Amino acid sequence: MGAIQDLMTKIMSDRNNHGAWQYLEVKQMSDILVRQRDKARQALRDYRQHKRTHMAETDAIEKLYLGYEGIFMRDHLRDALRLYVMVNRDFHAAYNEYMKSLGGTANDAGAKSVTITLGHNVIPLSSRRKNAA
Repeated sequence: MGAIQDLMTKIMSDRNNHGAWQYLEVKQMSDILVRQRDKARQALRDYRQHKRTHMAETDAIEKLYLGYEGIFMRDHLRDALRLYVMVNRDFHAAYNEYMKSLGGTANDAGAKSVTITLGHNVIPLSSRRKNAA
């Protein structure tokens, strides 16, 4: 854990020396986010498939060890989701800072405002995301 903390300290001191986020740094974080999202989705697929296999098994010994394997797969899924959430939070913080440094917001940069219609209610996408968490 000490090496990770040292790396975080170095990154933050570099951030203080350079000032605002650079485009390539934000793009790199976006690429990491996509990679972690894919890993989390794959872990979820694997866990669901394993769960179906475990439920269908009839042999007691196989079922026992499939259950143990399921515990490890569930832990892997939990860790993958935690990492994805952490990367997602960091990416959006960096992206928002980068956009502020450009003197605008995400909508000013050309992103379209999207609305979703549910029955008679029209919900802007941004407030829908805030309420989803």
